[in-house]
Amino acid sequence: MGSSIDVFECVVSNIFMVNNWSVVTPSLDTNILPGITRKTVLDICQNSGIPAREECFKIEALIKAEEVFITNSLMEIMSVSRIDDYQIGKTVPGKITQQLMGEYSA
Repeated sequence: MGSSIDVFECVVSNIFMVNNWSVVTPSLDTNILPGITRKTVLDICQNSGIPAREECFKIEALIKAEEVFITNSLMEIMSVSRIDDYQIGKTVPGKITQQLMGEYSA
């Protein structure tokens, strides 16, 4: 990829990536929408012992992530399998995303 671009959110959803069993999403300090589903996912992580943090990341980190998912109130948690021509992860949804989907549905 050419220039390094920061990732904050999608048009109508929040974005998360998973690496080394840890969930990462952009911080609210970046002026993103503080989505209800985003907060619920972070709460699920905390209650389930899944490490989660809020930090800025670049598109390069996102396309190299083990898992990527987006959230919003209508679709809840949705796995991302590709970003442009880059395949994300080996299985979709990944294990952490599956766990979060299950706990969110419960």
